[in-house]
Amino acid sequence: MAPVVASRERLLKEGLVIARRSGLRAITVRGVAARAAPTLASFVYHFGSREAFVAELLERWYAPLMAEMQIAVDLQRPPLERLREMLLQFVDWVRANSGFIAHVVIDATSGEAAARKFVASLEHRHPALLLQAIGCSAGSGATAA
Repeated sequence: MAPVVASRERLLKEGLVIARRSGLRAITVRGVAARAAPTLASFVYHFGSREAFVAELLERWYAPLMAEMQIAVDLQRPPLERLREMLLQFVDWVRANSGFIAHVVIDATSGEAAARKFVASLEHRHPALLLQAIGCSAGSGATAA
């Protein structure tokens, strides 16, 4: 891994450690940079701002769930089986991430801008996947019964 990419990944990794332990509001540019990068300038180079960092951190944390759910949608199974698979994945993910989810919700309700934007974006993500899973979206190859 190139040093620049490694630095970026270390920053995100350390940011997630802090966020899981203490919530997003506990993340500071200086705190993350001190734990993960040789200089504060590397944080600024990679992310520009704390809000951009937190936004990317949330997306990186959430991406594996969305990828797993998309795989379930793409399975060549009946719609109810696809839907069941997605819901089981979601429940397992919530169980495994319940502490951090609580931090994100608290941070969003406390005014953390990146958390508020992230939470607001969720309403557009899951319904589209659910509709695909049950065969209601255009181009899915299935029709609603």
